[in-house]
Amino acid sequence: MSKVVPFSRSASYLHQRAVKNRREGHLLDALELTRRALEKDPDNRDYALDMAQVLCELGAYIQSNRVLSHMLAQDPDLYECYFGMACNFYGMNDADASYKALMCFLSEDPQAAGRREVGELLHNLFITRTLMGQKSRRRARAARLAGKGLALLRSG
Repeated sequence: MSKVVPFSRSASYLHQRAVKNRREGHLLDALELTRRALEKDPDNRDYALDMAQVLCELGAYIQSNRVLSHMLAQDPDLYECYFGMACNFYGMNDADASYKALMCFLSEDPQAAGRREVGELLHNLFITRTLMGQKSRRRARAARLAGKGLALLRSG
């Protein structure tokens, strides 16, 4: 006669596993583990930011923006959310919205302009906005390739 003992993992353990899975490229597993960690600790900002990041990496930009918007509604001082939204809008090929979100981020945290990923996004937005302002199929294609290049840089 065997008894099954319920075994529940802590939110911290689930989050650590999610980070490991994300690093190894197992994004769906990372998403599920992060979701479960958030269920156990719904007020943890790091878990929510990681959820938004995994959604972004999966190309679920709208869902990622929902998570970030919800976080901003709870705490308007979470400036990092603006950067995440800028990345999401860029992924959706909305350079203007991406630029606005990035400017909100930089206006609240001017020191962030020195971060590599912020500089890359700003540079790519400048190129995209410049090229999209000109009506040329060749330039539009170049902007799309620049966007794909950014995605490849993000994926490692």
